[in-house]
Amino acid sequence: MATAQQRDYKIIDAQIHAPDLPHTVHVSGLDKEPLLRELDTARVDGCVIVPLAAPGDDVSTYNGPALKIAQELPDRFAVMGRFQLTNPQNERLIPSWRSSPRLLGMRISFVRDPNQSLLMEDRIDWFWRAVDRAGLPVMVLVTNEMLPKVGEIAARYPGARLVVDHFGLTPYVIYDDLDEPLKPLLRLAEHPNVAVKASAIVDSVADTFPWRSLHEPIHRVVDTFGPRRLFWGSDLTRLKCPYVEVVKLFTEELTFLTPDQKKWIMGQALMDWIGWNSGPSA
Repeated sequence: MATAQQRDYKIIDAQIHAPDLPHTVHVSGLDKEPLLRELDTARVDGCVIVPLAAPGDDVSTYNGPALKIAQELPDRFAVMGRFQLTNPQNERLIPSWRSSPRLLGMRISFVRDPNQSLLMEDRIDWFWRAVDRAGLPVMVLVTNEMLPKVGEIAARYPGARLVVDHFGLTPYVIYDDLDEPLKPLLRLAEHPNVAVKASAIVDSVADTFPWRSLHEPIHRVVDTFGPRRLFWGSDLTRLKCPYVEVVKLFTEELTFLTPDQKKWIMGQALMDWIGWNSGPSA
Protein backbone atom coordinates (compact mmCIF):
# COMPACT_ATOMS: atom_id res chain seq x y z
CA MET A 1 0.00 0.00 0.00
CA ALA A 2 1.25 3.45 -0.87
CA THR A 3 2.17 5.66 2.04
CA ALA A 4 2.13 9.44 2.25
CA GLN A 5 5.93 9.43 2.04
CA GLN A 6 5.85 7.48 -1.25
CA ARG A 7 3.18 9.44 -3.11
CA ASP A 8 4.17 11.78 -5.91
CA TYR A 9 0.93 13.73 -6.21
CA LYS A 10 -0.80 16.53 -4.37
CA ILE A 11 -3.73 15.88 -2.06
CA ILE A 12 -6.31 18.66 -2.17
CA ASP A 13 -9.45 18.36 -0.07
CA ALA A 14 -12.52 19.39 -2.08
CA GLN A 15 -14.41 20.81 0.90
CA ILE A 16 -13.68 22.18 4.34
CA HIS A 17 -15.76 24.87 6.04
CA ALA A 18 -13.77 27.86 7.29
CA PRO A 19 -13.57 30.06 9.24
CA ASP A 20 -15.79 29.17 12.18
CA LEU A 21 -19.05 31.05 12.73
CA PRO A 22 -20.51 30.26 16.15
CA HIS A 23 -24.03 31.40 15.19
CA THR A 24 -24.46 28.95 12.32
CA VAL A 25 -26.50 25.80 12.83
CA HIS A 26 -25.65 22.15 12.13
CA VAL A 27 -22.13 22.78 10.83
CA SER A 28 -19.01 24.24 12.40
CA GLY A 29 -15.91 25.63 10.75
CA LEU A 30 -12.18 25.84 11.40
CA ASP A 31 -10.14 28.96 11.83
CA LYS A 32 -6.84 29.28 9.99
CA GLU A 33 -4.37 27.80 12.49
CA PRO A 34 -6.48 24.77 13.50
CA LEU A 35 -7.17 24.15 9.82
CA LEU A 36 -3.47 24.16 9.01
CA ARG A 37 -2.76 21.76 11.88
CA GLU A 38 -5.39 19.34 10.59
CA LEU A 39 -4.01 19.47 7.05
CA ASP A 40 -0.41 19.03 8.16
CA THR A 41 -1.19 16.15 10.50
CA ALA A 42 -3.03 14.27 7.75
CA ARG A 43 -0.41 15.24 5.14
CA VAL A 44 -2.98 17.03 3.00
CA ASP A 45 -1.47 19.71 0.78
CA GLY A 46 -4.41 22.08 0.55
CA CYS A 47 -8.16 22.44 0.43
CA VAL A 48 -11.11 24.22 -1.05
CA ILE A 49 -12.67 26.43 1.60
CA VAL A 50 -16.46 26.68 1.61
CA PRO A 51 -17.55 29.64 3.74
CA LEU A 52 -20.20 29.08 6.37
CA ALA A 53 -23.27 31.29 6.34
CA ALA A 54 -26.04 31.92 8.85
CA PRO A 55 -29.59 31.12 7.69
CA GLY A 56 -31.53 34.17 6.60
CA ASP A 57 -28.47 36.33 5.98
CA ASP A 58 -27.10 37.51 2.64
CA VAL A 59 -24.77 34.55 2.24
CA SER A 60 -22.37 36.41 -0.06
CA THR A 61 -21.25 38.57 2.88
CA TYR A 62 -19.48 35.53 4.34
CA ASN A 63 -16.97 35.16 1.51
CA GLY A 64 -14.58 37.80 2.83
CA PRO A 65 -13.22 35.96 5.90
CA ALA A 66 -12.66 32.79 3.88
CA LEU A 67 -10.89 34.72 1.13
CA LYS A 68 -8.61 36.32 3.71
CA ILE A 69 -7.37 32.87 4.73
CA ALA A 70 -6.91 31.75 1.12
CA GLN A 71 -5.15 34.91 0.01
CA GLU A 72 -2.65 34.63 2.85
CA LEU A 73 -1.70 31.10 1.72
CA PRO A 74 -2.70 30.87 -1.95
CA ASP A 75 -0.71 27.68 -2.56
CA ARG A 76 -2.79 25.85 0.03
CA PHE A 77 -6.26 27.32 -0.22
CA ALA A 78 -8.92 28.37 -2.68
CA VAL A 79 -12.53 29.41 -2.09
CA MET A 80 -15.78 28.34 -3.65
CA GLY A 81 -17.86 31.29 -2.55
CA ARG A 82 -21.46 31.73 -1.51
CA PHE A 83 -23.88 33.49 -3.85
CA GLN A 84 -27.24 35.08 -3.06
CA LEU A 85 -29.83 33.63 -5.45
CA THR A 86 -32.84 35.56 -4.16
CA ASN A 87 -31.72 38.76 -5.89
CA PRO A 88 -31.61 38.52 -9.72
CA GLN A 89 -29.62 41.75 -9.83
CA ASN A 90 -26.66 39.72 -8.57
CA GLU A 91 -26.29 38.37 -12.09
CA ARG A 92 -23.97 41.31 -12.74
CA LEU A 93 -21.45 39.82 -10.30
CA ILE A 94 -20.95 36.59 -12.21
CA PRO A 95 -18.81 37.69 -15.21
CA SER A 96 -16.12 39.06 -12.87
CA TRP A 97 -16.59 36.51 -10.07
CA ARG A 98 -13.09 35.07 -10.42
CA SER A 99 -11.39 38.48 -10.40
CA SER A 100 -10.93 38.23 -6.62
CA PRO A 101 -7.73 36.29 -5.90
CA ARG A 102 -8.44 32.65 -4.92
CA LEU A 103 -12.21 32.95 -5.50
CA LEU A 104 -12.51 30.20 -8.10
CA GLY A 105 -16.22 29.47 -8.23
CA MET A 106 -19.36 29.02 -6.16
CA ARG A 107 -20.85 26.51 -3.79
CA ILE A 108 -24.61 26.67 -3.38
CA SER A 109 -26.87 24.68 -1.07
CA PHE A 110 -30.25 23.76 -2.49
CA VAL A 111 -31.46 21.51 0.33
CA ARG A 112 -33.69 24.15 1.94
CA ASP A 113 -35.92 26.96 0.80
CA PRO A 114 -35.76 29.47 -0.71
CA ASN A 115 -32.98 27.95 -2.84
CA GLN A 116 -34.67 24.57 -3.17
CA SER A 117 -37.85 26.08 -4.64
CA LEU A 118 -35.87 28.42 -6.87
CA LEU A 119 -34.06 25.44 -8.39
CA MET A 120 -36.93 22.99 -8.65
CA GLU A 121 -39.35 25.58 -10.09
CA ASP A 122 -36.83 26.80 -12.69
CA ARG A 123 -36.84 30.34 -11.30
CA ILE A 124 -33.09 30.95 -11.54
CA ASP A 125 -32.46 30.50 -15.23
CA TRP A 126 -30.86 33.95 -15.15
CA PHE A 127 -28.21 32.48 -12.84
CA TRP A 128 -27.54 29.37 -14.90
CA ARG A 129 -27.33 31.39 -18.12
CA ALA A 130 -24.70 33.67 -16.60
CA VAL A 131 -22.74 30.75 -15.15
CA ASP A 132 -22.93 29.00 -18.52
CA ARG A 133 -21.52 32.03 -20.33
CA ALA A 134 -18.75 32.44 -17.76
CA GLY A 135 -17.84 28.73 -17.71
CA LEU A 136 -17.90 28.98 -13.94
CA PRO A 137 -17.50 25.95 -11.66
CA VAL A 138 -20.43 25.58 -9.25
CA MET A 139 -20.58 23.01 -6.46
CA VAL A 140 -24.18 22.06 -5.67
CA LEU A 141 -25.54 20.51 -2.49
CA VAL A 142 -28.83 18.77 -3.24
CA THR A 143 -30.92 15.94 -1.85
CA ASN A 144 -30.82 12.60 -3.62
CA GLU A 145 -34.28 13.18 -5.05
CA MET A 146 -33.15 16.42 -6.71
CA LEU A 147 -30.43 14.85 -8.86
CA PRO A 148 -32.60 14.60 -12.02
CA LYS A 149 -32.97 18.39 -11.90
CA VAL A 150 -29.17 18.70 -11.87
CA GLY A 151 -29.16 16.64 -15.07
CA GLU A 152 -31.68 19.01 -16.65
CA ILE A 153 -29.52 22.01 -15.76
CA ALA A 154 -26.38 20.31 -17.07
CA ALA A 155 -28.04 19.55 -20.40
CA ARG A 156 -29.50 23.03 -20.75
CA TYR A 157 -26.33 24.87 -19.77
CA PRO A 158 -23.30 22.86 -20.97
CA GLY A 159 -20.87 25.65 -20.13
CA ALA A 160 -21.69 25.41 -16.43
CA ARG A 161 -19.10 23.23 -14.69
CA LEU A 162 -21.24 21.49 -12.07
CA VAL A 163 -19.94 19.48 -9.12
CA VAL A 164 -22.39 17.33 -7.16
CA ASP A 165 -21.52 17.33 -3.47
CA HIS A 166 -21.34 14.24 -1.25
CA PHE A 167 -22.16 11.68 -4.00
CA GLY A 168 -25.58 13.31 -4.26
CA LEU A 169 -26.63 11.67 -0.99
CA THR A 170 -29.14 13.53 1.15
CA PRO A 171 -27.25 15.23 4.01
CA TYR A 172 -27.48 13.66 7.46
CA VAL A 173 -29.20 10.50 6.21
CA ILE A 174 -27.60 7.17 7.12
CA TYR A 175 -28.06 4.71 4.26
CA ASP A 176 -28.26 0.95 4.79
CA ASP A 177 -27.54 0.37 1.11
CA LEU A 178 -26.29 2.75 -1.56
CA ASP A 179 -27.42 0.83 -4.63
CA GLU A 180 -30.62 2.81 -5.26
CA PRO A 181 -29.33 6.25 -4.17
CA LEU A 182 -26.37 5.91 -6.55
CA LYS A 183 -28.52 5.29 -9.63
CA PRO A 184 -29.59 8.92 -10.22
CA LEU A 185 -26.02 10.06 -9.62
CA LEU A 186 -24.54 7.62 -12.12
CA ARG A 187 -27.03 8.77 -14.76
CA LEU A 188 -25.48 12.24 -14.55
CA ALA A 189 -22.21 10.88 -15.97
CA GLU A 190 -23.65 11.29 -19.47
CA HIS A 191 -23.17 15.04 -19.04
CA PRO A 192 -19.48 15.91 -19.51
CA ASN A 193 -19.95 19.11 -17.48
CA VAL A 194 -20.89 17.21 -14.29
CA ALA A 195 -18.34 15.99 -11.74
CA VAL A 196 -18.74 14.45 -8.28
CA LYS A 197 -17.31 15.16 -4.85
CA ALA A 198 -16.62 12.15 -2.64
CA SER A 199 -16.99 14.38 0.41
CA ALA A 200 -18.84 13.52 3.64
CA ILE A 201 -19.70 10.07 2.29
CA VAL A 202 -18.28 8.34 5.37
CA ASP A 203 -21.01 10.05 7.39
CA SER A 204 -23.71 8.52 5.18
CA VAL A 205 -23.05 4.93 6.27
CA ALA A 206 -23.10 3.21 9.65
CA ASP A 207 -19.77 1.36 9.58
CA THR A 208 -16.38 2.78 10.46
CA PHE A 209 -12.87 2.75 9.02
CA PRO A 210 -12.08 1.26 6.54
CA TRP A 211 -15.76 1.68 5.53
CA ARG A 212 -16.06 -1.50 3.53
CA SER A 213 -19.66 -0.64 2.68
CA LEU A 214 -18.32 2.24 0.57
CA HIS A 215 -15.72 0.36 -1.46
CA GLU A 216 -18.05 -1.05 -4.11
CA PRO A 217 -20.10 2.18 -4.47
CA ILE A 218 -16.91 4.21 -4.90
CA HIS A 219 -15.70 1.69 -7.48
CA ARG A 220 -18.93 2.18 -9.45
CA VAL A 221 -18.56 5.96 -9.39
CA VAL A 222 -14.94 5.74 -10.54
CA ASP A 223 -15.89 3.38 -13.37
CA THR A 224 -18.81 5.56 -14.47
CA PHE A 225 -17.42 9.09 -14.15
CA GLY A 226 -13.73 8.31 -14.50
CA PRO A 227 -11.00 9.61 -12.18
CA ARG A 228 -10.94 13.06 -13.80
CA ARG A 229 -14.51 13.79 -12.69
CA LEU A 230 -14.31 12.47 -9.13
CA PHE A 231 -12.88 14.66 -6.39
CA TRP A 232 -11.84 13.38 -2.97
CA GLY A 233 -12.97 15.51 -0.06
CA SER A 234 -13.79 15.31 3.62
CA ASP A 235 -16.19 18.01 4.83
CA LEU A 236 -13.83 17.83 7.78
CA THR A 237 -15.91 19.59 10.43
CA ARG A 238 -18.67 17.00 10.03
CA LEU A 239 -16.40 14.01 10.53
CA LYS A 240 -16.85 11.65 13.46
CA CYS A 241 -13.48 10.04 12.79
CA PRO A 242 -9.85 11.15 12.55
CA TYR A 243 -9.18 13.15 9.40
CA VAL A 244 -6.32 10.90 8.34
CA GLU A 245 -8.68 7.92 8.09
CA VAL A 246 -10.66 9.62 5.33
CA VAL A 247 -7.40 10.19 3.48
CA LYS A 248 -6.32 6.58 3.91
CA LEU A 249 -9.66 5.28 2.67
CA PHE A 250 -8.65 6.41 -0.82
CA THR A 251 -4.86 6.26 -0.67
CA GLU A 252 -4.53 2.85 1.02
CA GLU A 253 -7.80 0.94 1.37
CA LEU A 254 -9.30 1.17 -2.13
CA THR A 255 -7.00 -1.39 -3.68
CA PHE A 256 -8.74 -1.20 -7.07
CA LEU A 257 -7.43 2.33 -7.62
CA THR A 258 -4.30 2.61 -9.76
CA PRO A 259 -1.58 5.12 -8.84
CA ASP A 260 -2.65 7.29 -11.77
CA GLN A 261 -6.29 7.23 -10.67
CA LYS A 262 -5.28 8.25 -7.16
CA LYS A 263 -3.33 11.20 -8.54
CA TRP A 264 -6.44 12.53 -10.27
CA ILE A 265 -9.01 11.74 -7.60
CA MET A 266 -6.94 13.02 -4.68
CA GLY A 267 -6.35 16.45 -6.14
CA GLN A 268 -5.31 16.90 -9.76
CA ALA A 269 -8.81 16.50 -11.20
CA LEU A 270 -10.25 19.05 -8.79
CA MET A 271 -7.45 21.50 -9.48
CA ASP A 272 -8.06 21.25 -13.21
CA TRP A 273 -11.86 21.50 -12.91
CA ILE A 274 -11.91 24.67 -10.81
CA GLY A 275 -8.75 26.26 -12.26
CA TRP A 276 -6.68 26.06 -9.08
CA ASN A 277 -3.61 27.50 -10.81
CA SER A 278 -5.45 30.08 -12.93
CA GLY A 279 -6.90 33.49 -12.19
CA PRO A 280 -5.31 36.45 -10.39
CA SER A 281 -2.79 35.68 -7.69
CA ALA A 282 -3.11 36.95 -4.16
